[in-house]
Amino acid sequence: MRLGASELYYSVDVNSPLNQPDQPPATCTGSQTPSSIVFGSPEVGGSFGHLIDQPLLFRGIDYQQLRFDLGRRAPDYFLDFDFETHNLNPSLFAFMLLFDGPLTENFYLHGSGSIGVPPANSTHVPGWTDDEPHHIHIGVDLKAGSWTFQLDDRSPASGPFQSDSGDIQSIRMNLSSWRLSTPNDPSVEVAVDNIVIGSLVPEPTSLDLFAIGFGSLLLLRRRKRGDMD
Repeated sequence: MRLGASELYYSVDVNSPLNQPDQPPATCTGSQTPSSIVFGSPEVGGSFGHLIDQPLLFRGIDYQQLRFDLGRRAPDYFLDFDFETHNLNPSLFAFMLLFDGPLTENFYLHGSGSIGVPPANSTHVPGWTDDEPHHIHIGVDLKAGSWTFQLDDRSPASGPFQSDSGDIQSIRMNLSSWRLSTPNDPSVEVAVDNIVIGSLVPEPTSLDLFAIGFGSLLLLRRRKRGDMD
């Protein structure tokens, strides 16, 4: 089956007037904002490196986490966003993308410079570069039990994905240390912008189109009979 248009649940750019620089992002106001701030104090930046249009900013202070509520009973989901990091590679911190099903599967930018993918203890994929703009695309096919991960224009990586509920209840973004007793380091920063979360909508098959056309023909005939009666 060919995949056509997308159904979007979130399209978040944290721009004004809904958001203001140096303030926490607006939450829980629909598809233009995250659902909630779970931990810490992520905020809206004026600009960050190559991201000059008010990106969302996480710093290495305890846990910094946002959540996007889902639970749409969709057969698949995707997450796209632009990002740039500073002092994350290398560091004792990791930027995590948590897919809650409610069993949680994680993708993460690890401070060792590589990218972690599910399931746990999988071989990491090649990493990113600090202080350069990047784009991440993650697709999760719940029916097939698989994920696809793509950084920039590289060839996609893929692997198995497990959801014990058959759905994804939420997606969270989190910056925190990956080693216990790591002191805070606010110079470790991750900026994120243009967050899009949605599902793929399959194009109608030839059988679907035939059914639609046949149904329209029956309706037209009924209307004509009604006019004659």
